[in-house]
Amino acid sequence: DAGLAVMAALPEAQRAQATVYAQMVDPAMPPGRVHPGDERHLAGAFQDNRVIPFEGVRVADMPEAARHHALAIAKTFVRLLPEGPRAARLREIEEHLDETWFSWIGGHEPGDVFYYRVQSPVVIAELDHHCGVFLDYATPKPFHVHTVLRTPHGNDYGRAWVRQWQEGQA
Repeated sequence: DAGLAVMAALPEAQRAQATVYAQMVDPAMPPGRVHPGDERHLAGAFQDNRVIPFEGVRVADMPEAARHHALAIAKTFVRLLPEGPRAARLREIEEHLDETWFSWIGGHEPGDVFYYRVQSPVVIAELDHHCGVFLDYATPKPFHVHTVLRTPHGNDYGRAWVRQWQEGQA
């Protein structure tokens, strides 16, 4: 809902700028853009520290209502963190709003399937409607959603902290 709210709050020109591809499997996509397992996710499994170019529209350039909804996406993705770490992550995300981008693939009407990404130097949050792997549908469906939340540019999965702890134990 928050992703659709961002798109609804954008002026037409920014909605077009945010839309990287109009279709979920778009003929304009380069080869390999849709991964067999991760589909449109760029920060999925085994993509540790992948450099992902910013795409779409800069959140700081959006109207206030759209910025509010983009921040609501980030809040939704980090809401499972305990209160203290969640507050710290949200502060960090808000401090980088000038460097935060929102990108979209697919339709933006209620019932449409889509992919979106909120990306900054401190967060990558992706939502993607997927096809069935073991199920009997070959196109993305609104009821089959995958999400990815990553910290870009280091410490994926806490590996840097584990390495630091291990080095202190030696």
